[in-house]
Amino acid sequence: MPSIKDYIANLKGDKRNLVELLNEKSVTASDSETFTELIVKANALQPSTIIIEKDVNFYDYDGKLLYSYYKNDFLNLTELPSNPTHTGLTAQGWNWTLQGAKAFVTTYGYLDIGQNYITENGDTLLDIDLINDNVTITLKYNQTLSNGSTGGTTVDWGDGTEAQFVGYGGNKVITHTYSSKGKYTISILPNSDVTSYVFGYISGQNYPIITANDSTYPLKKVFIGSKMTTVNSQAFRNSYNLETIIMPKTITTFGNQLCDNCYMLKSITFPSACEIDMQNSFQNCINLNYILFGESSVQKGLSNIFTNIGKLKRFILVTPNATLTSFGSGACSVEKVIIPNGVETFGTANADILGSFVALKSITFPTSLTAIGDYVSGAGAYSLKTLSFKGFTQVPTLGNYSLINLQPDAKILVPSSLYSSWIASTNWSSSSIVGKIYPIDNDGNILPNP
Repeated sequence: MPSIKDYIANLKGDKRNLVELLNEKSVTASDSETFTELIVKANALQPSTIIIEKDVNFYDYDGKLLYSYYKNDFLNLTELPSNPTHTGLTAQGWNWTLQGAKAFVTTYGYLDIGQNYITENGDTLLDIDLINDNVTITLKYNQTLSNGSTGGTTVDWGDGTEAQFVGYGGNKVITHTYSSKGKYTISILPNSDVTSYVFGYISGQNYPIITANDSTYPLKKVFIGSKMTTVNSQAFRNSYNLETIIMPKTITTFGNQLCDNCYMLKSITFPSACEIDMQNSFQNCINLNYILFGESSVQKGLSNIFTNIGKLKRFILVTPNATLTSFGSGACSVEKVIIPNGVETFGTANADILGSFVALKSITFPTSLTAIGDYVSGAGAYSLKTLSFKGFTQVPTLGNYSLINLQPDAKILVPSSLYSSWIASTNWSSSSIVGKIYPIDNDGNILPNP
């Protein structure tokens, strides 16, 4: 049963979300207004347009919030909500099962879930927007054919010209000139002899997938079809105007620097079972709101994850990694980070993993954590108020010069049974840290100091 404090916290979060939602819909609203005043403004809109983010959220491929639940309400569900529908796309289901989602939410309290799709006829679609006449587009990919096959892919450029057949295996670099500016959809359809095809880095070629000779970066949307199980490194790198990537659940591997410099990308949903190299994959994605990992996905290369990501509010890692090295810089908008059980080391020597989290309000460490590295000072974490070590059975080691620059009102919450040994442990006993350590009970409530 939630406490009164829990309900108050939920209401405060609802108010903040409602302000943001009204502003998004061009309605002037601010935190200084009362909840009643905000509700009056919200009621002036169509009721069906108002959905507020809660503990567990279900998003469409474009980041649109479809369903949301508080923790206890979600845990009482008997089935996942209905799949959304879109013309030309086949919904493949949410990237979490109900059982898996309930287990995660029971442990961590929060989860963001997304939907995967495939195109109806299995082709890959690339939406481009040309702002000039007589533009030549270059398309790059790699295809693999069955032994002895002379098959290939058919590329329809979407402008009424004859489709182009691309035969044989290996790297493919093909061009097409559009006589008139406008919006076009390029279709790539593999025939039965194609066993797979790949976007991204192969032998120094094939990235990004679309370029234009007028340097206008026309790629806007990517709908990945069948027979693609791998998206290699840098596949969408420098696609500055790319807004949407829709992918099927059949993709199992994603390389690093995947969406580096995709300034306009708003949301991305990964399949349930895949491996994602996160290193620099979302660097400079300044409009990215959501990264939705699937239930059985594996995130590796956990360094420079947040470099210059301006709008991401919540980052939920799904699978553990023994060491989190660095989150990068410019993570100004991230307020909450969920770290799964299994992570053993937070930060490495001379890398302030908290250094750029200027909006981070709380962080909950997994009970598997055994060490916090050197120089995790928290100097840039101006909003960090709570560091929770709830459930720990031993005191993790604290590196030199770590946590020394936390804000004066920050609280380090530790189990009451470990409080005495915690405040006496090396570096934790530092005068700049020990006064911020508070004992908590099993429910996380702060107790009087012994």
